[in-house]
Amino acid sequence: MKRFSFLVAGLIFLVTMEACKKWEDHIALPEQQLSETLMEHIKKDPQLSSFARYVEQTGLDSLLNASKNITVFAPGNEALASLPGSITSDPAQLKALLKNHISTNAYFTRDAVDSFRVPMANGKRIFFIARKFDEANITESDIYLSNGVLHKIDKAIAPLQSIWEYILDSKSSFLQNNYISTLNYIGQDPNLAELDSINPATESRYINRVPVLLTSILLKQRY
Repeated sequence: MKRFSFLVAGLIFLVTMEACKKWEDHIALPEQQLSETLMEHIKKDPQLSSFARYVEQTGLDSLLNASKNITVFAPGNEALASLPGSITSDPAQLKALLKNHISTNAYFTRDAVDSFRVPMANGKRIFFIARKFDEANITESDIYLSNGVLHKIDKAIAPLQSIWEYILDSKSSFLQNNYISTLNYIGQDPNLAELDSINPATESRYINRVPVLLTSILLKQRY
């Protein structure tokens, strides 16, 4: 009986050790990944060669090498192959598109719950739910690197225009939008200004903050 108890205890020990090993293998991160920045890892991935090239062209590689927590939703080569030339040949549009896939905070799939929107580097917010980033599917997730996390996606997500951006972009096509665009002006409200100092010689009054009034402030909301 005593021998049987030892055998059972030994069997339980072996099963427990094997289970622990499998769990450690499951959660372990390759040491090489932890020594690589997002940019270094992306450049080594043949599936992300186009993304890496565009990032370097727009100067965003310095951001992906920075010592901060960053999340990148990187479209693969096939996804970027369908980008129109009007975007790839325009540095400003290309940079805006790429910043629509970069967040300056770290987000994992465990954070992707209902109605969760990730603030992106271009000021937009994009839904990140389960295995979806907006309309893109996440093909590989939670690649943890020294300065953030990488998710691979199968589609490039173009930044949506704000209402104000749409009005400015379409003012030549619609008279009402052209009129609204002229209502954007800068004004001062001296009643809300803060007095900084008075010149004793001229009695000129200097203020250190002039409240600015923008008629388009509500229209310029980014999301």
